[in-house]
Parts: sequence; C-alpha cells; structure tokens
Amino acid sequence: MNSKSLPKLGAALLSMGLAGILLAASDPEIILFNGKIVKVDANFTYAQALAIAEGKILAVGSNQEIQKLAGPATRRIDLGGKT
Repeated sequence: MNSKSLPKLGAALLSMGLAGILLAASDPEIILFNGKIVKVDANFTYAQALAIAEGKILAVGSNQEIQKLAGPATRRIDLGGKT
C-alpha cells in the first residue's frame, strides 16, 4: 500500500464507522423479545431478542441488551419463548 492510498482508506473506514453510529443512534421500530431466535452462524446459535429499524435487523442479542435500544415509540412483541 502506498502513501497516496492511506487517506482514501482512512476516509472509507471513517464513513463506514459513522454510518454504523447513525444507524445505531436511531430507535428501532420493533423489538421481538423472549424468543428463540436462530442465528445463521457457524454453530447456529440462539439469541433471545432482535431489534428492527427501517425493515432491517438492527441488532440481535439477549432480552436485556435489545430492550436497552427501545425508544418511546418502539413496538415490543413478546414471542413467548417461540422460535
């Protein structure tokens, strides 16, 4: 990598980081919690809850982690332990 490409790389990384911060700063529209959510990772692990914003999954995690993301207008749906 030459010295001319470093500023471009830095700008790209900065913009990607800022986009993540902006998305994380918005309240989710829907939180699904108290469920058995199958994550399609190498081990097909489970999570309890997920947050949705603008039709996209914003975050997946424990009930406690995801509930912290809720805003005053967030709709919360209790999955009652269902998958």
